[in-house]
Order: sequence, then structure tokens, then C-alpha cells
Amino acid sequence: MQRRNFTIAVTIDAIAVVATTHPVVDETTAPRRMLLVAGEERELAPHFDVVRLEPIARTARSIEIVERVCALLEAPPIAVDGRAPHRLENAPIPVILVDVTGAARPVLDLLGDRGVPARGIGLVGAGGEVSAASQTVAEREPLARLAALMARGRVGLARGKTEERVRTSILSASVEAANVGPALAIAIAVWSAERNSRPLFGHKSDLGLQGGRGW
Repeated sequence: MQRRNFTIAVTIDAIAVVATTHPVVDETTAPRRMLLVAGEERELAPHFDVVRLEPIARTARSIEIVERVCALLEAPPIAVDGRAPHRLENAPIPVILVDVTGAARPVLDLLGDRGVPARGIGLVGAGGEVSAASQTVAEREPLARLAALMARGRVGLARGKTEERVRTSILSASVEAANVGPALAIAIAVWSAERNSRPLFGHKSDLGLQGGRGW
């Protein structure tokens, strides 16, 4: 048994969906702080996979961005039995963050009109308004944290030309600038997911795990 939570970040440039896989902490793994996965030791900490990354054209209207977010909520891997989690009882609801320091700010209000639980995040120092933000963060912190987690092998990106460009921009943007297109959406999602992550406590035999494989 594994527990996965989803985080969605919306910026003016992209929509990123990150799945957080939580490790199982039991009497065997807790003292070592390492986990055996397919014969390899992995840090006993949440792992973040970028499961969707959708670039947004600068000509896209806010309502079009909202439609895309709603479509993601109603499709795998987020949907539960073909329905958006926020429309079901007792279903884990993804965290949805909208960068309100950019032109994506109207998206936050439109999502609220649709009954989609989203909150604004403001990048302090980015030069935009942050009054609609329910939380704020220094503009370079998410990118710097993302680069650090990637260096430790805790962030999964699909392999391909687009992902390699994103990977390169993340590693350089942590030093140079905060507004780096799709990389910023990934960084915000991972930053929030890490802050909200919690280990899954239990005994591996109770959770159907063998040989300490709890990842």
C-alpha cells in the first residue's frame, strides 16, 4: 500500500501536476532513515513525480486555463471513479496553487466560481501584487529547493526533449531568475508538496509490503 497525494500549480506559463509518494515508516526503516527499493537504498523521505506538465500560451484566456485545470481533476491519475475529488465525500483533495503575482491571478477567482478549492501563492520580490495570496514565499526559494531535491534524486521527470529543457532551466534558474516558464510551476508544486508531506506510519506486514519495500 502506498499513499499518493497530488499538488497542482498554475502559473502564467504552465500547469504542473506533482504526485507525492509517501514512504512507509516502521520499526525497520525508521532507525536507518533509508529504504530498500529494488536492491537500492533510497532516502526515507517523500518522492515527487511530475505526472503532468502543460505549457500555457501567452494568448490563453483565464477561462481556458480554468477549463484545463478542471479537465485534469476529472482525468487519471487524479480522478476517483471518473469524478473530480472535490465533488466526492472523503476523497483526498489535491492542493491547487495559483501564482497570483502573475497574469494568472484571475484564474483563482474563476476556479472559486466553479467550486474548485484553490488558493493563491505570492512570490515575494517578483514585483507583482500578493494581496490575493493565502501564503507567500521568496521568489527564488521554490526553484532553489527543487534543484536541491533533484540533485538528491527525489524528483522524477519524464524523459524527453521538453523535460530535459525544463531540467536545465531549473538548475540554472535557481541562481539566475524566478520566472523560467514551466520550471516555476513545477517548483511551486514540489515546494508546497514537500511542506505538506507526512510519512505513513505502520508495520510493513500490515501494509502488504515485503523486504522493507515501502516506496
